[in-house]
Amino acid sequence: MTQSRTQDKNLPSSAHHVVVVGAGYGGLMTALRLAPHTRVTLVDPAGDFTERVRLHERASGRPDVTHPLDGFLRGTGVTHVAARATRLDLAAREVHTDDGRVLRYDRLVHALGSRTTPVEGTPADKERAYTTESAAELHKRLLEGPGSLAVVGGGLTGVELATELAETHPGWEIGLHTRGAVGASLSERGRAHVRTVLTERGVRVEEGHRVAGPDAVDADVVLWAASMVPATGLATAAGIAVDGTGRITVDTALRSVSHPEVYAVGDSAAAHTAEAGPLR
Repeated sequence: MTQSRTQDKNLPSSAHHVVVVGAGYGGLMTALRLAPHTRVTLVDPAGDFTERVRLHERASGRPDVTHPLDGFLRGTGVTHVAARATRLDLAAREVHTDDGRVLRYDRLVHALGSRTTPVEGTPADKERAYTTESAAELHKRLLEGPGSLAVVGGGLTGVELATELAETHPGWEIGLHTRGAVGASLSERGRAHVRTVLTERGVRVEEGHRVAGPDAVDADVVLWAASMVPATGLATAAGIAVDGTGRITVDTALRSVSHPEVYAVGDSAAAHTAEAGPLR
């Protein structure tokens, strides 16, 4: 356990203890914003913050997209517990970690985000399949020599990956496979622009092509960016209410509707507004 400095003397000894689980964008920002007002513990096994939105750049050759957590936490009073949360005891208000610690809390913030949908298929299929989470390994594979690479998923992540890799690895034949339209969340004009950019970079686009698994793609390397799933396994195991997508059901203050002492932020929260609808 590391602590950047002694807790602020201006905080009363009875200050509520907030435990934030997950040190991604949402979790780290929450911890830093709360630190001047209360006692905060940030639970994450990693010692670095990863710029997840830059992982496509890591795959294309950017040296690193991580930053030491201590650089953000130094002088804030936030305690970083370098361990993985394994169980939430909501009745006792406790977070249990994989190194045997039990952290009591007054308020809990679930900020474990999301991950790429697991790749299905045989072991051989999985060996040639990569995700954004394995961007460093993908970069090493691309350096082994040119061949064919299929990006599965036509959302913004898939588009970024296809264009970035086509620009930085022109020797590879890049294809983009999507069940619907490329950039479906964009306007018609935006989608047309994306198609033009992909075509100019030599990316072969196949729309309306549902790919069940890597074995359904004829390519040397498959980059799986089909969809994201919320990392809410701990929450559902503890009995926290989730919606049909697996995200934690929250009110307008991001409080769990089933356990109001628990908050959810980022991709794990089923946040929405009347004007914009579901928020991601």
